[in-house]
Amino acid sequence: MSLCGQAHESLTVNCFTRRFPEWLPQISEGDVVILVDLKVRYHCFSFRVPDQTDNGKWIFFQSVRQGKGFSDRMRWAVIDHTTGLVRKPQLNRAPSHMYMDSIIGRDKIFSPFYTPDPEEVAISLVGAKAAKRIAAPSSCYC
Repeated sequence: MSLCGQAHESLTVNCFTRRFPEWLPQISEGDVVILVDLKVRYHCFSFRVPDQTDNGKWIFFQSVRQGKGFSDRMRWAVIDHTTGLVRKPQLNRAPSHMYMDSIIGRDKIFSPFYTPDPEEVAISLVGAKAAKRIAAPSSCYC
């Protein structure tokens, strides 16, 4: 339980690319982003609150998830918040895929662009609408 009465969760994602900036997720506020093959670490923060008997309690107050999207693994898709459709990436002069060296020494074709099936899109949109309804307050005075 948090001090504010709700568990607050967030996900911060750092995405990397060595080749093309167009290979990074291209999002607008309100869009739904599907990230595939993302490395995620969890951190929980807590602190001790002393009471009158100096018998302090540890109170959980925040869970933070940090994600890393590596340039040769993470794939993504963006669902436009206004249309509910998967938005095509703006490639400019960047290729949609390329051959990359793999760990086992053979070349593999890699593309950072993920094509979700219709069920994934529908589930993502329902989840986004639910998250908006139960969103935590933007500020919390503890």
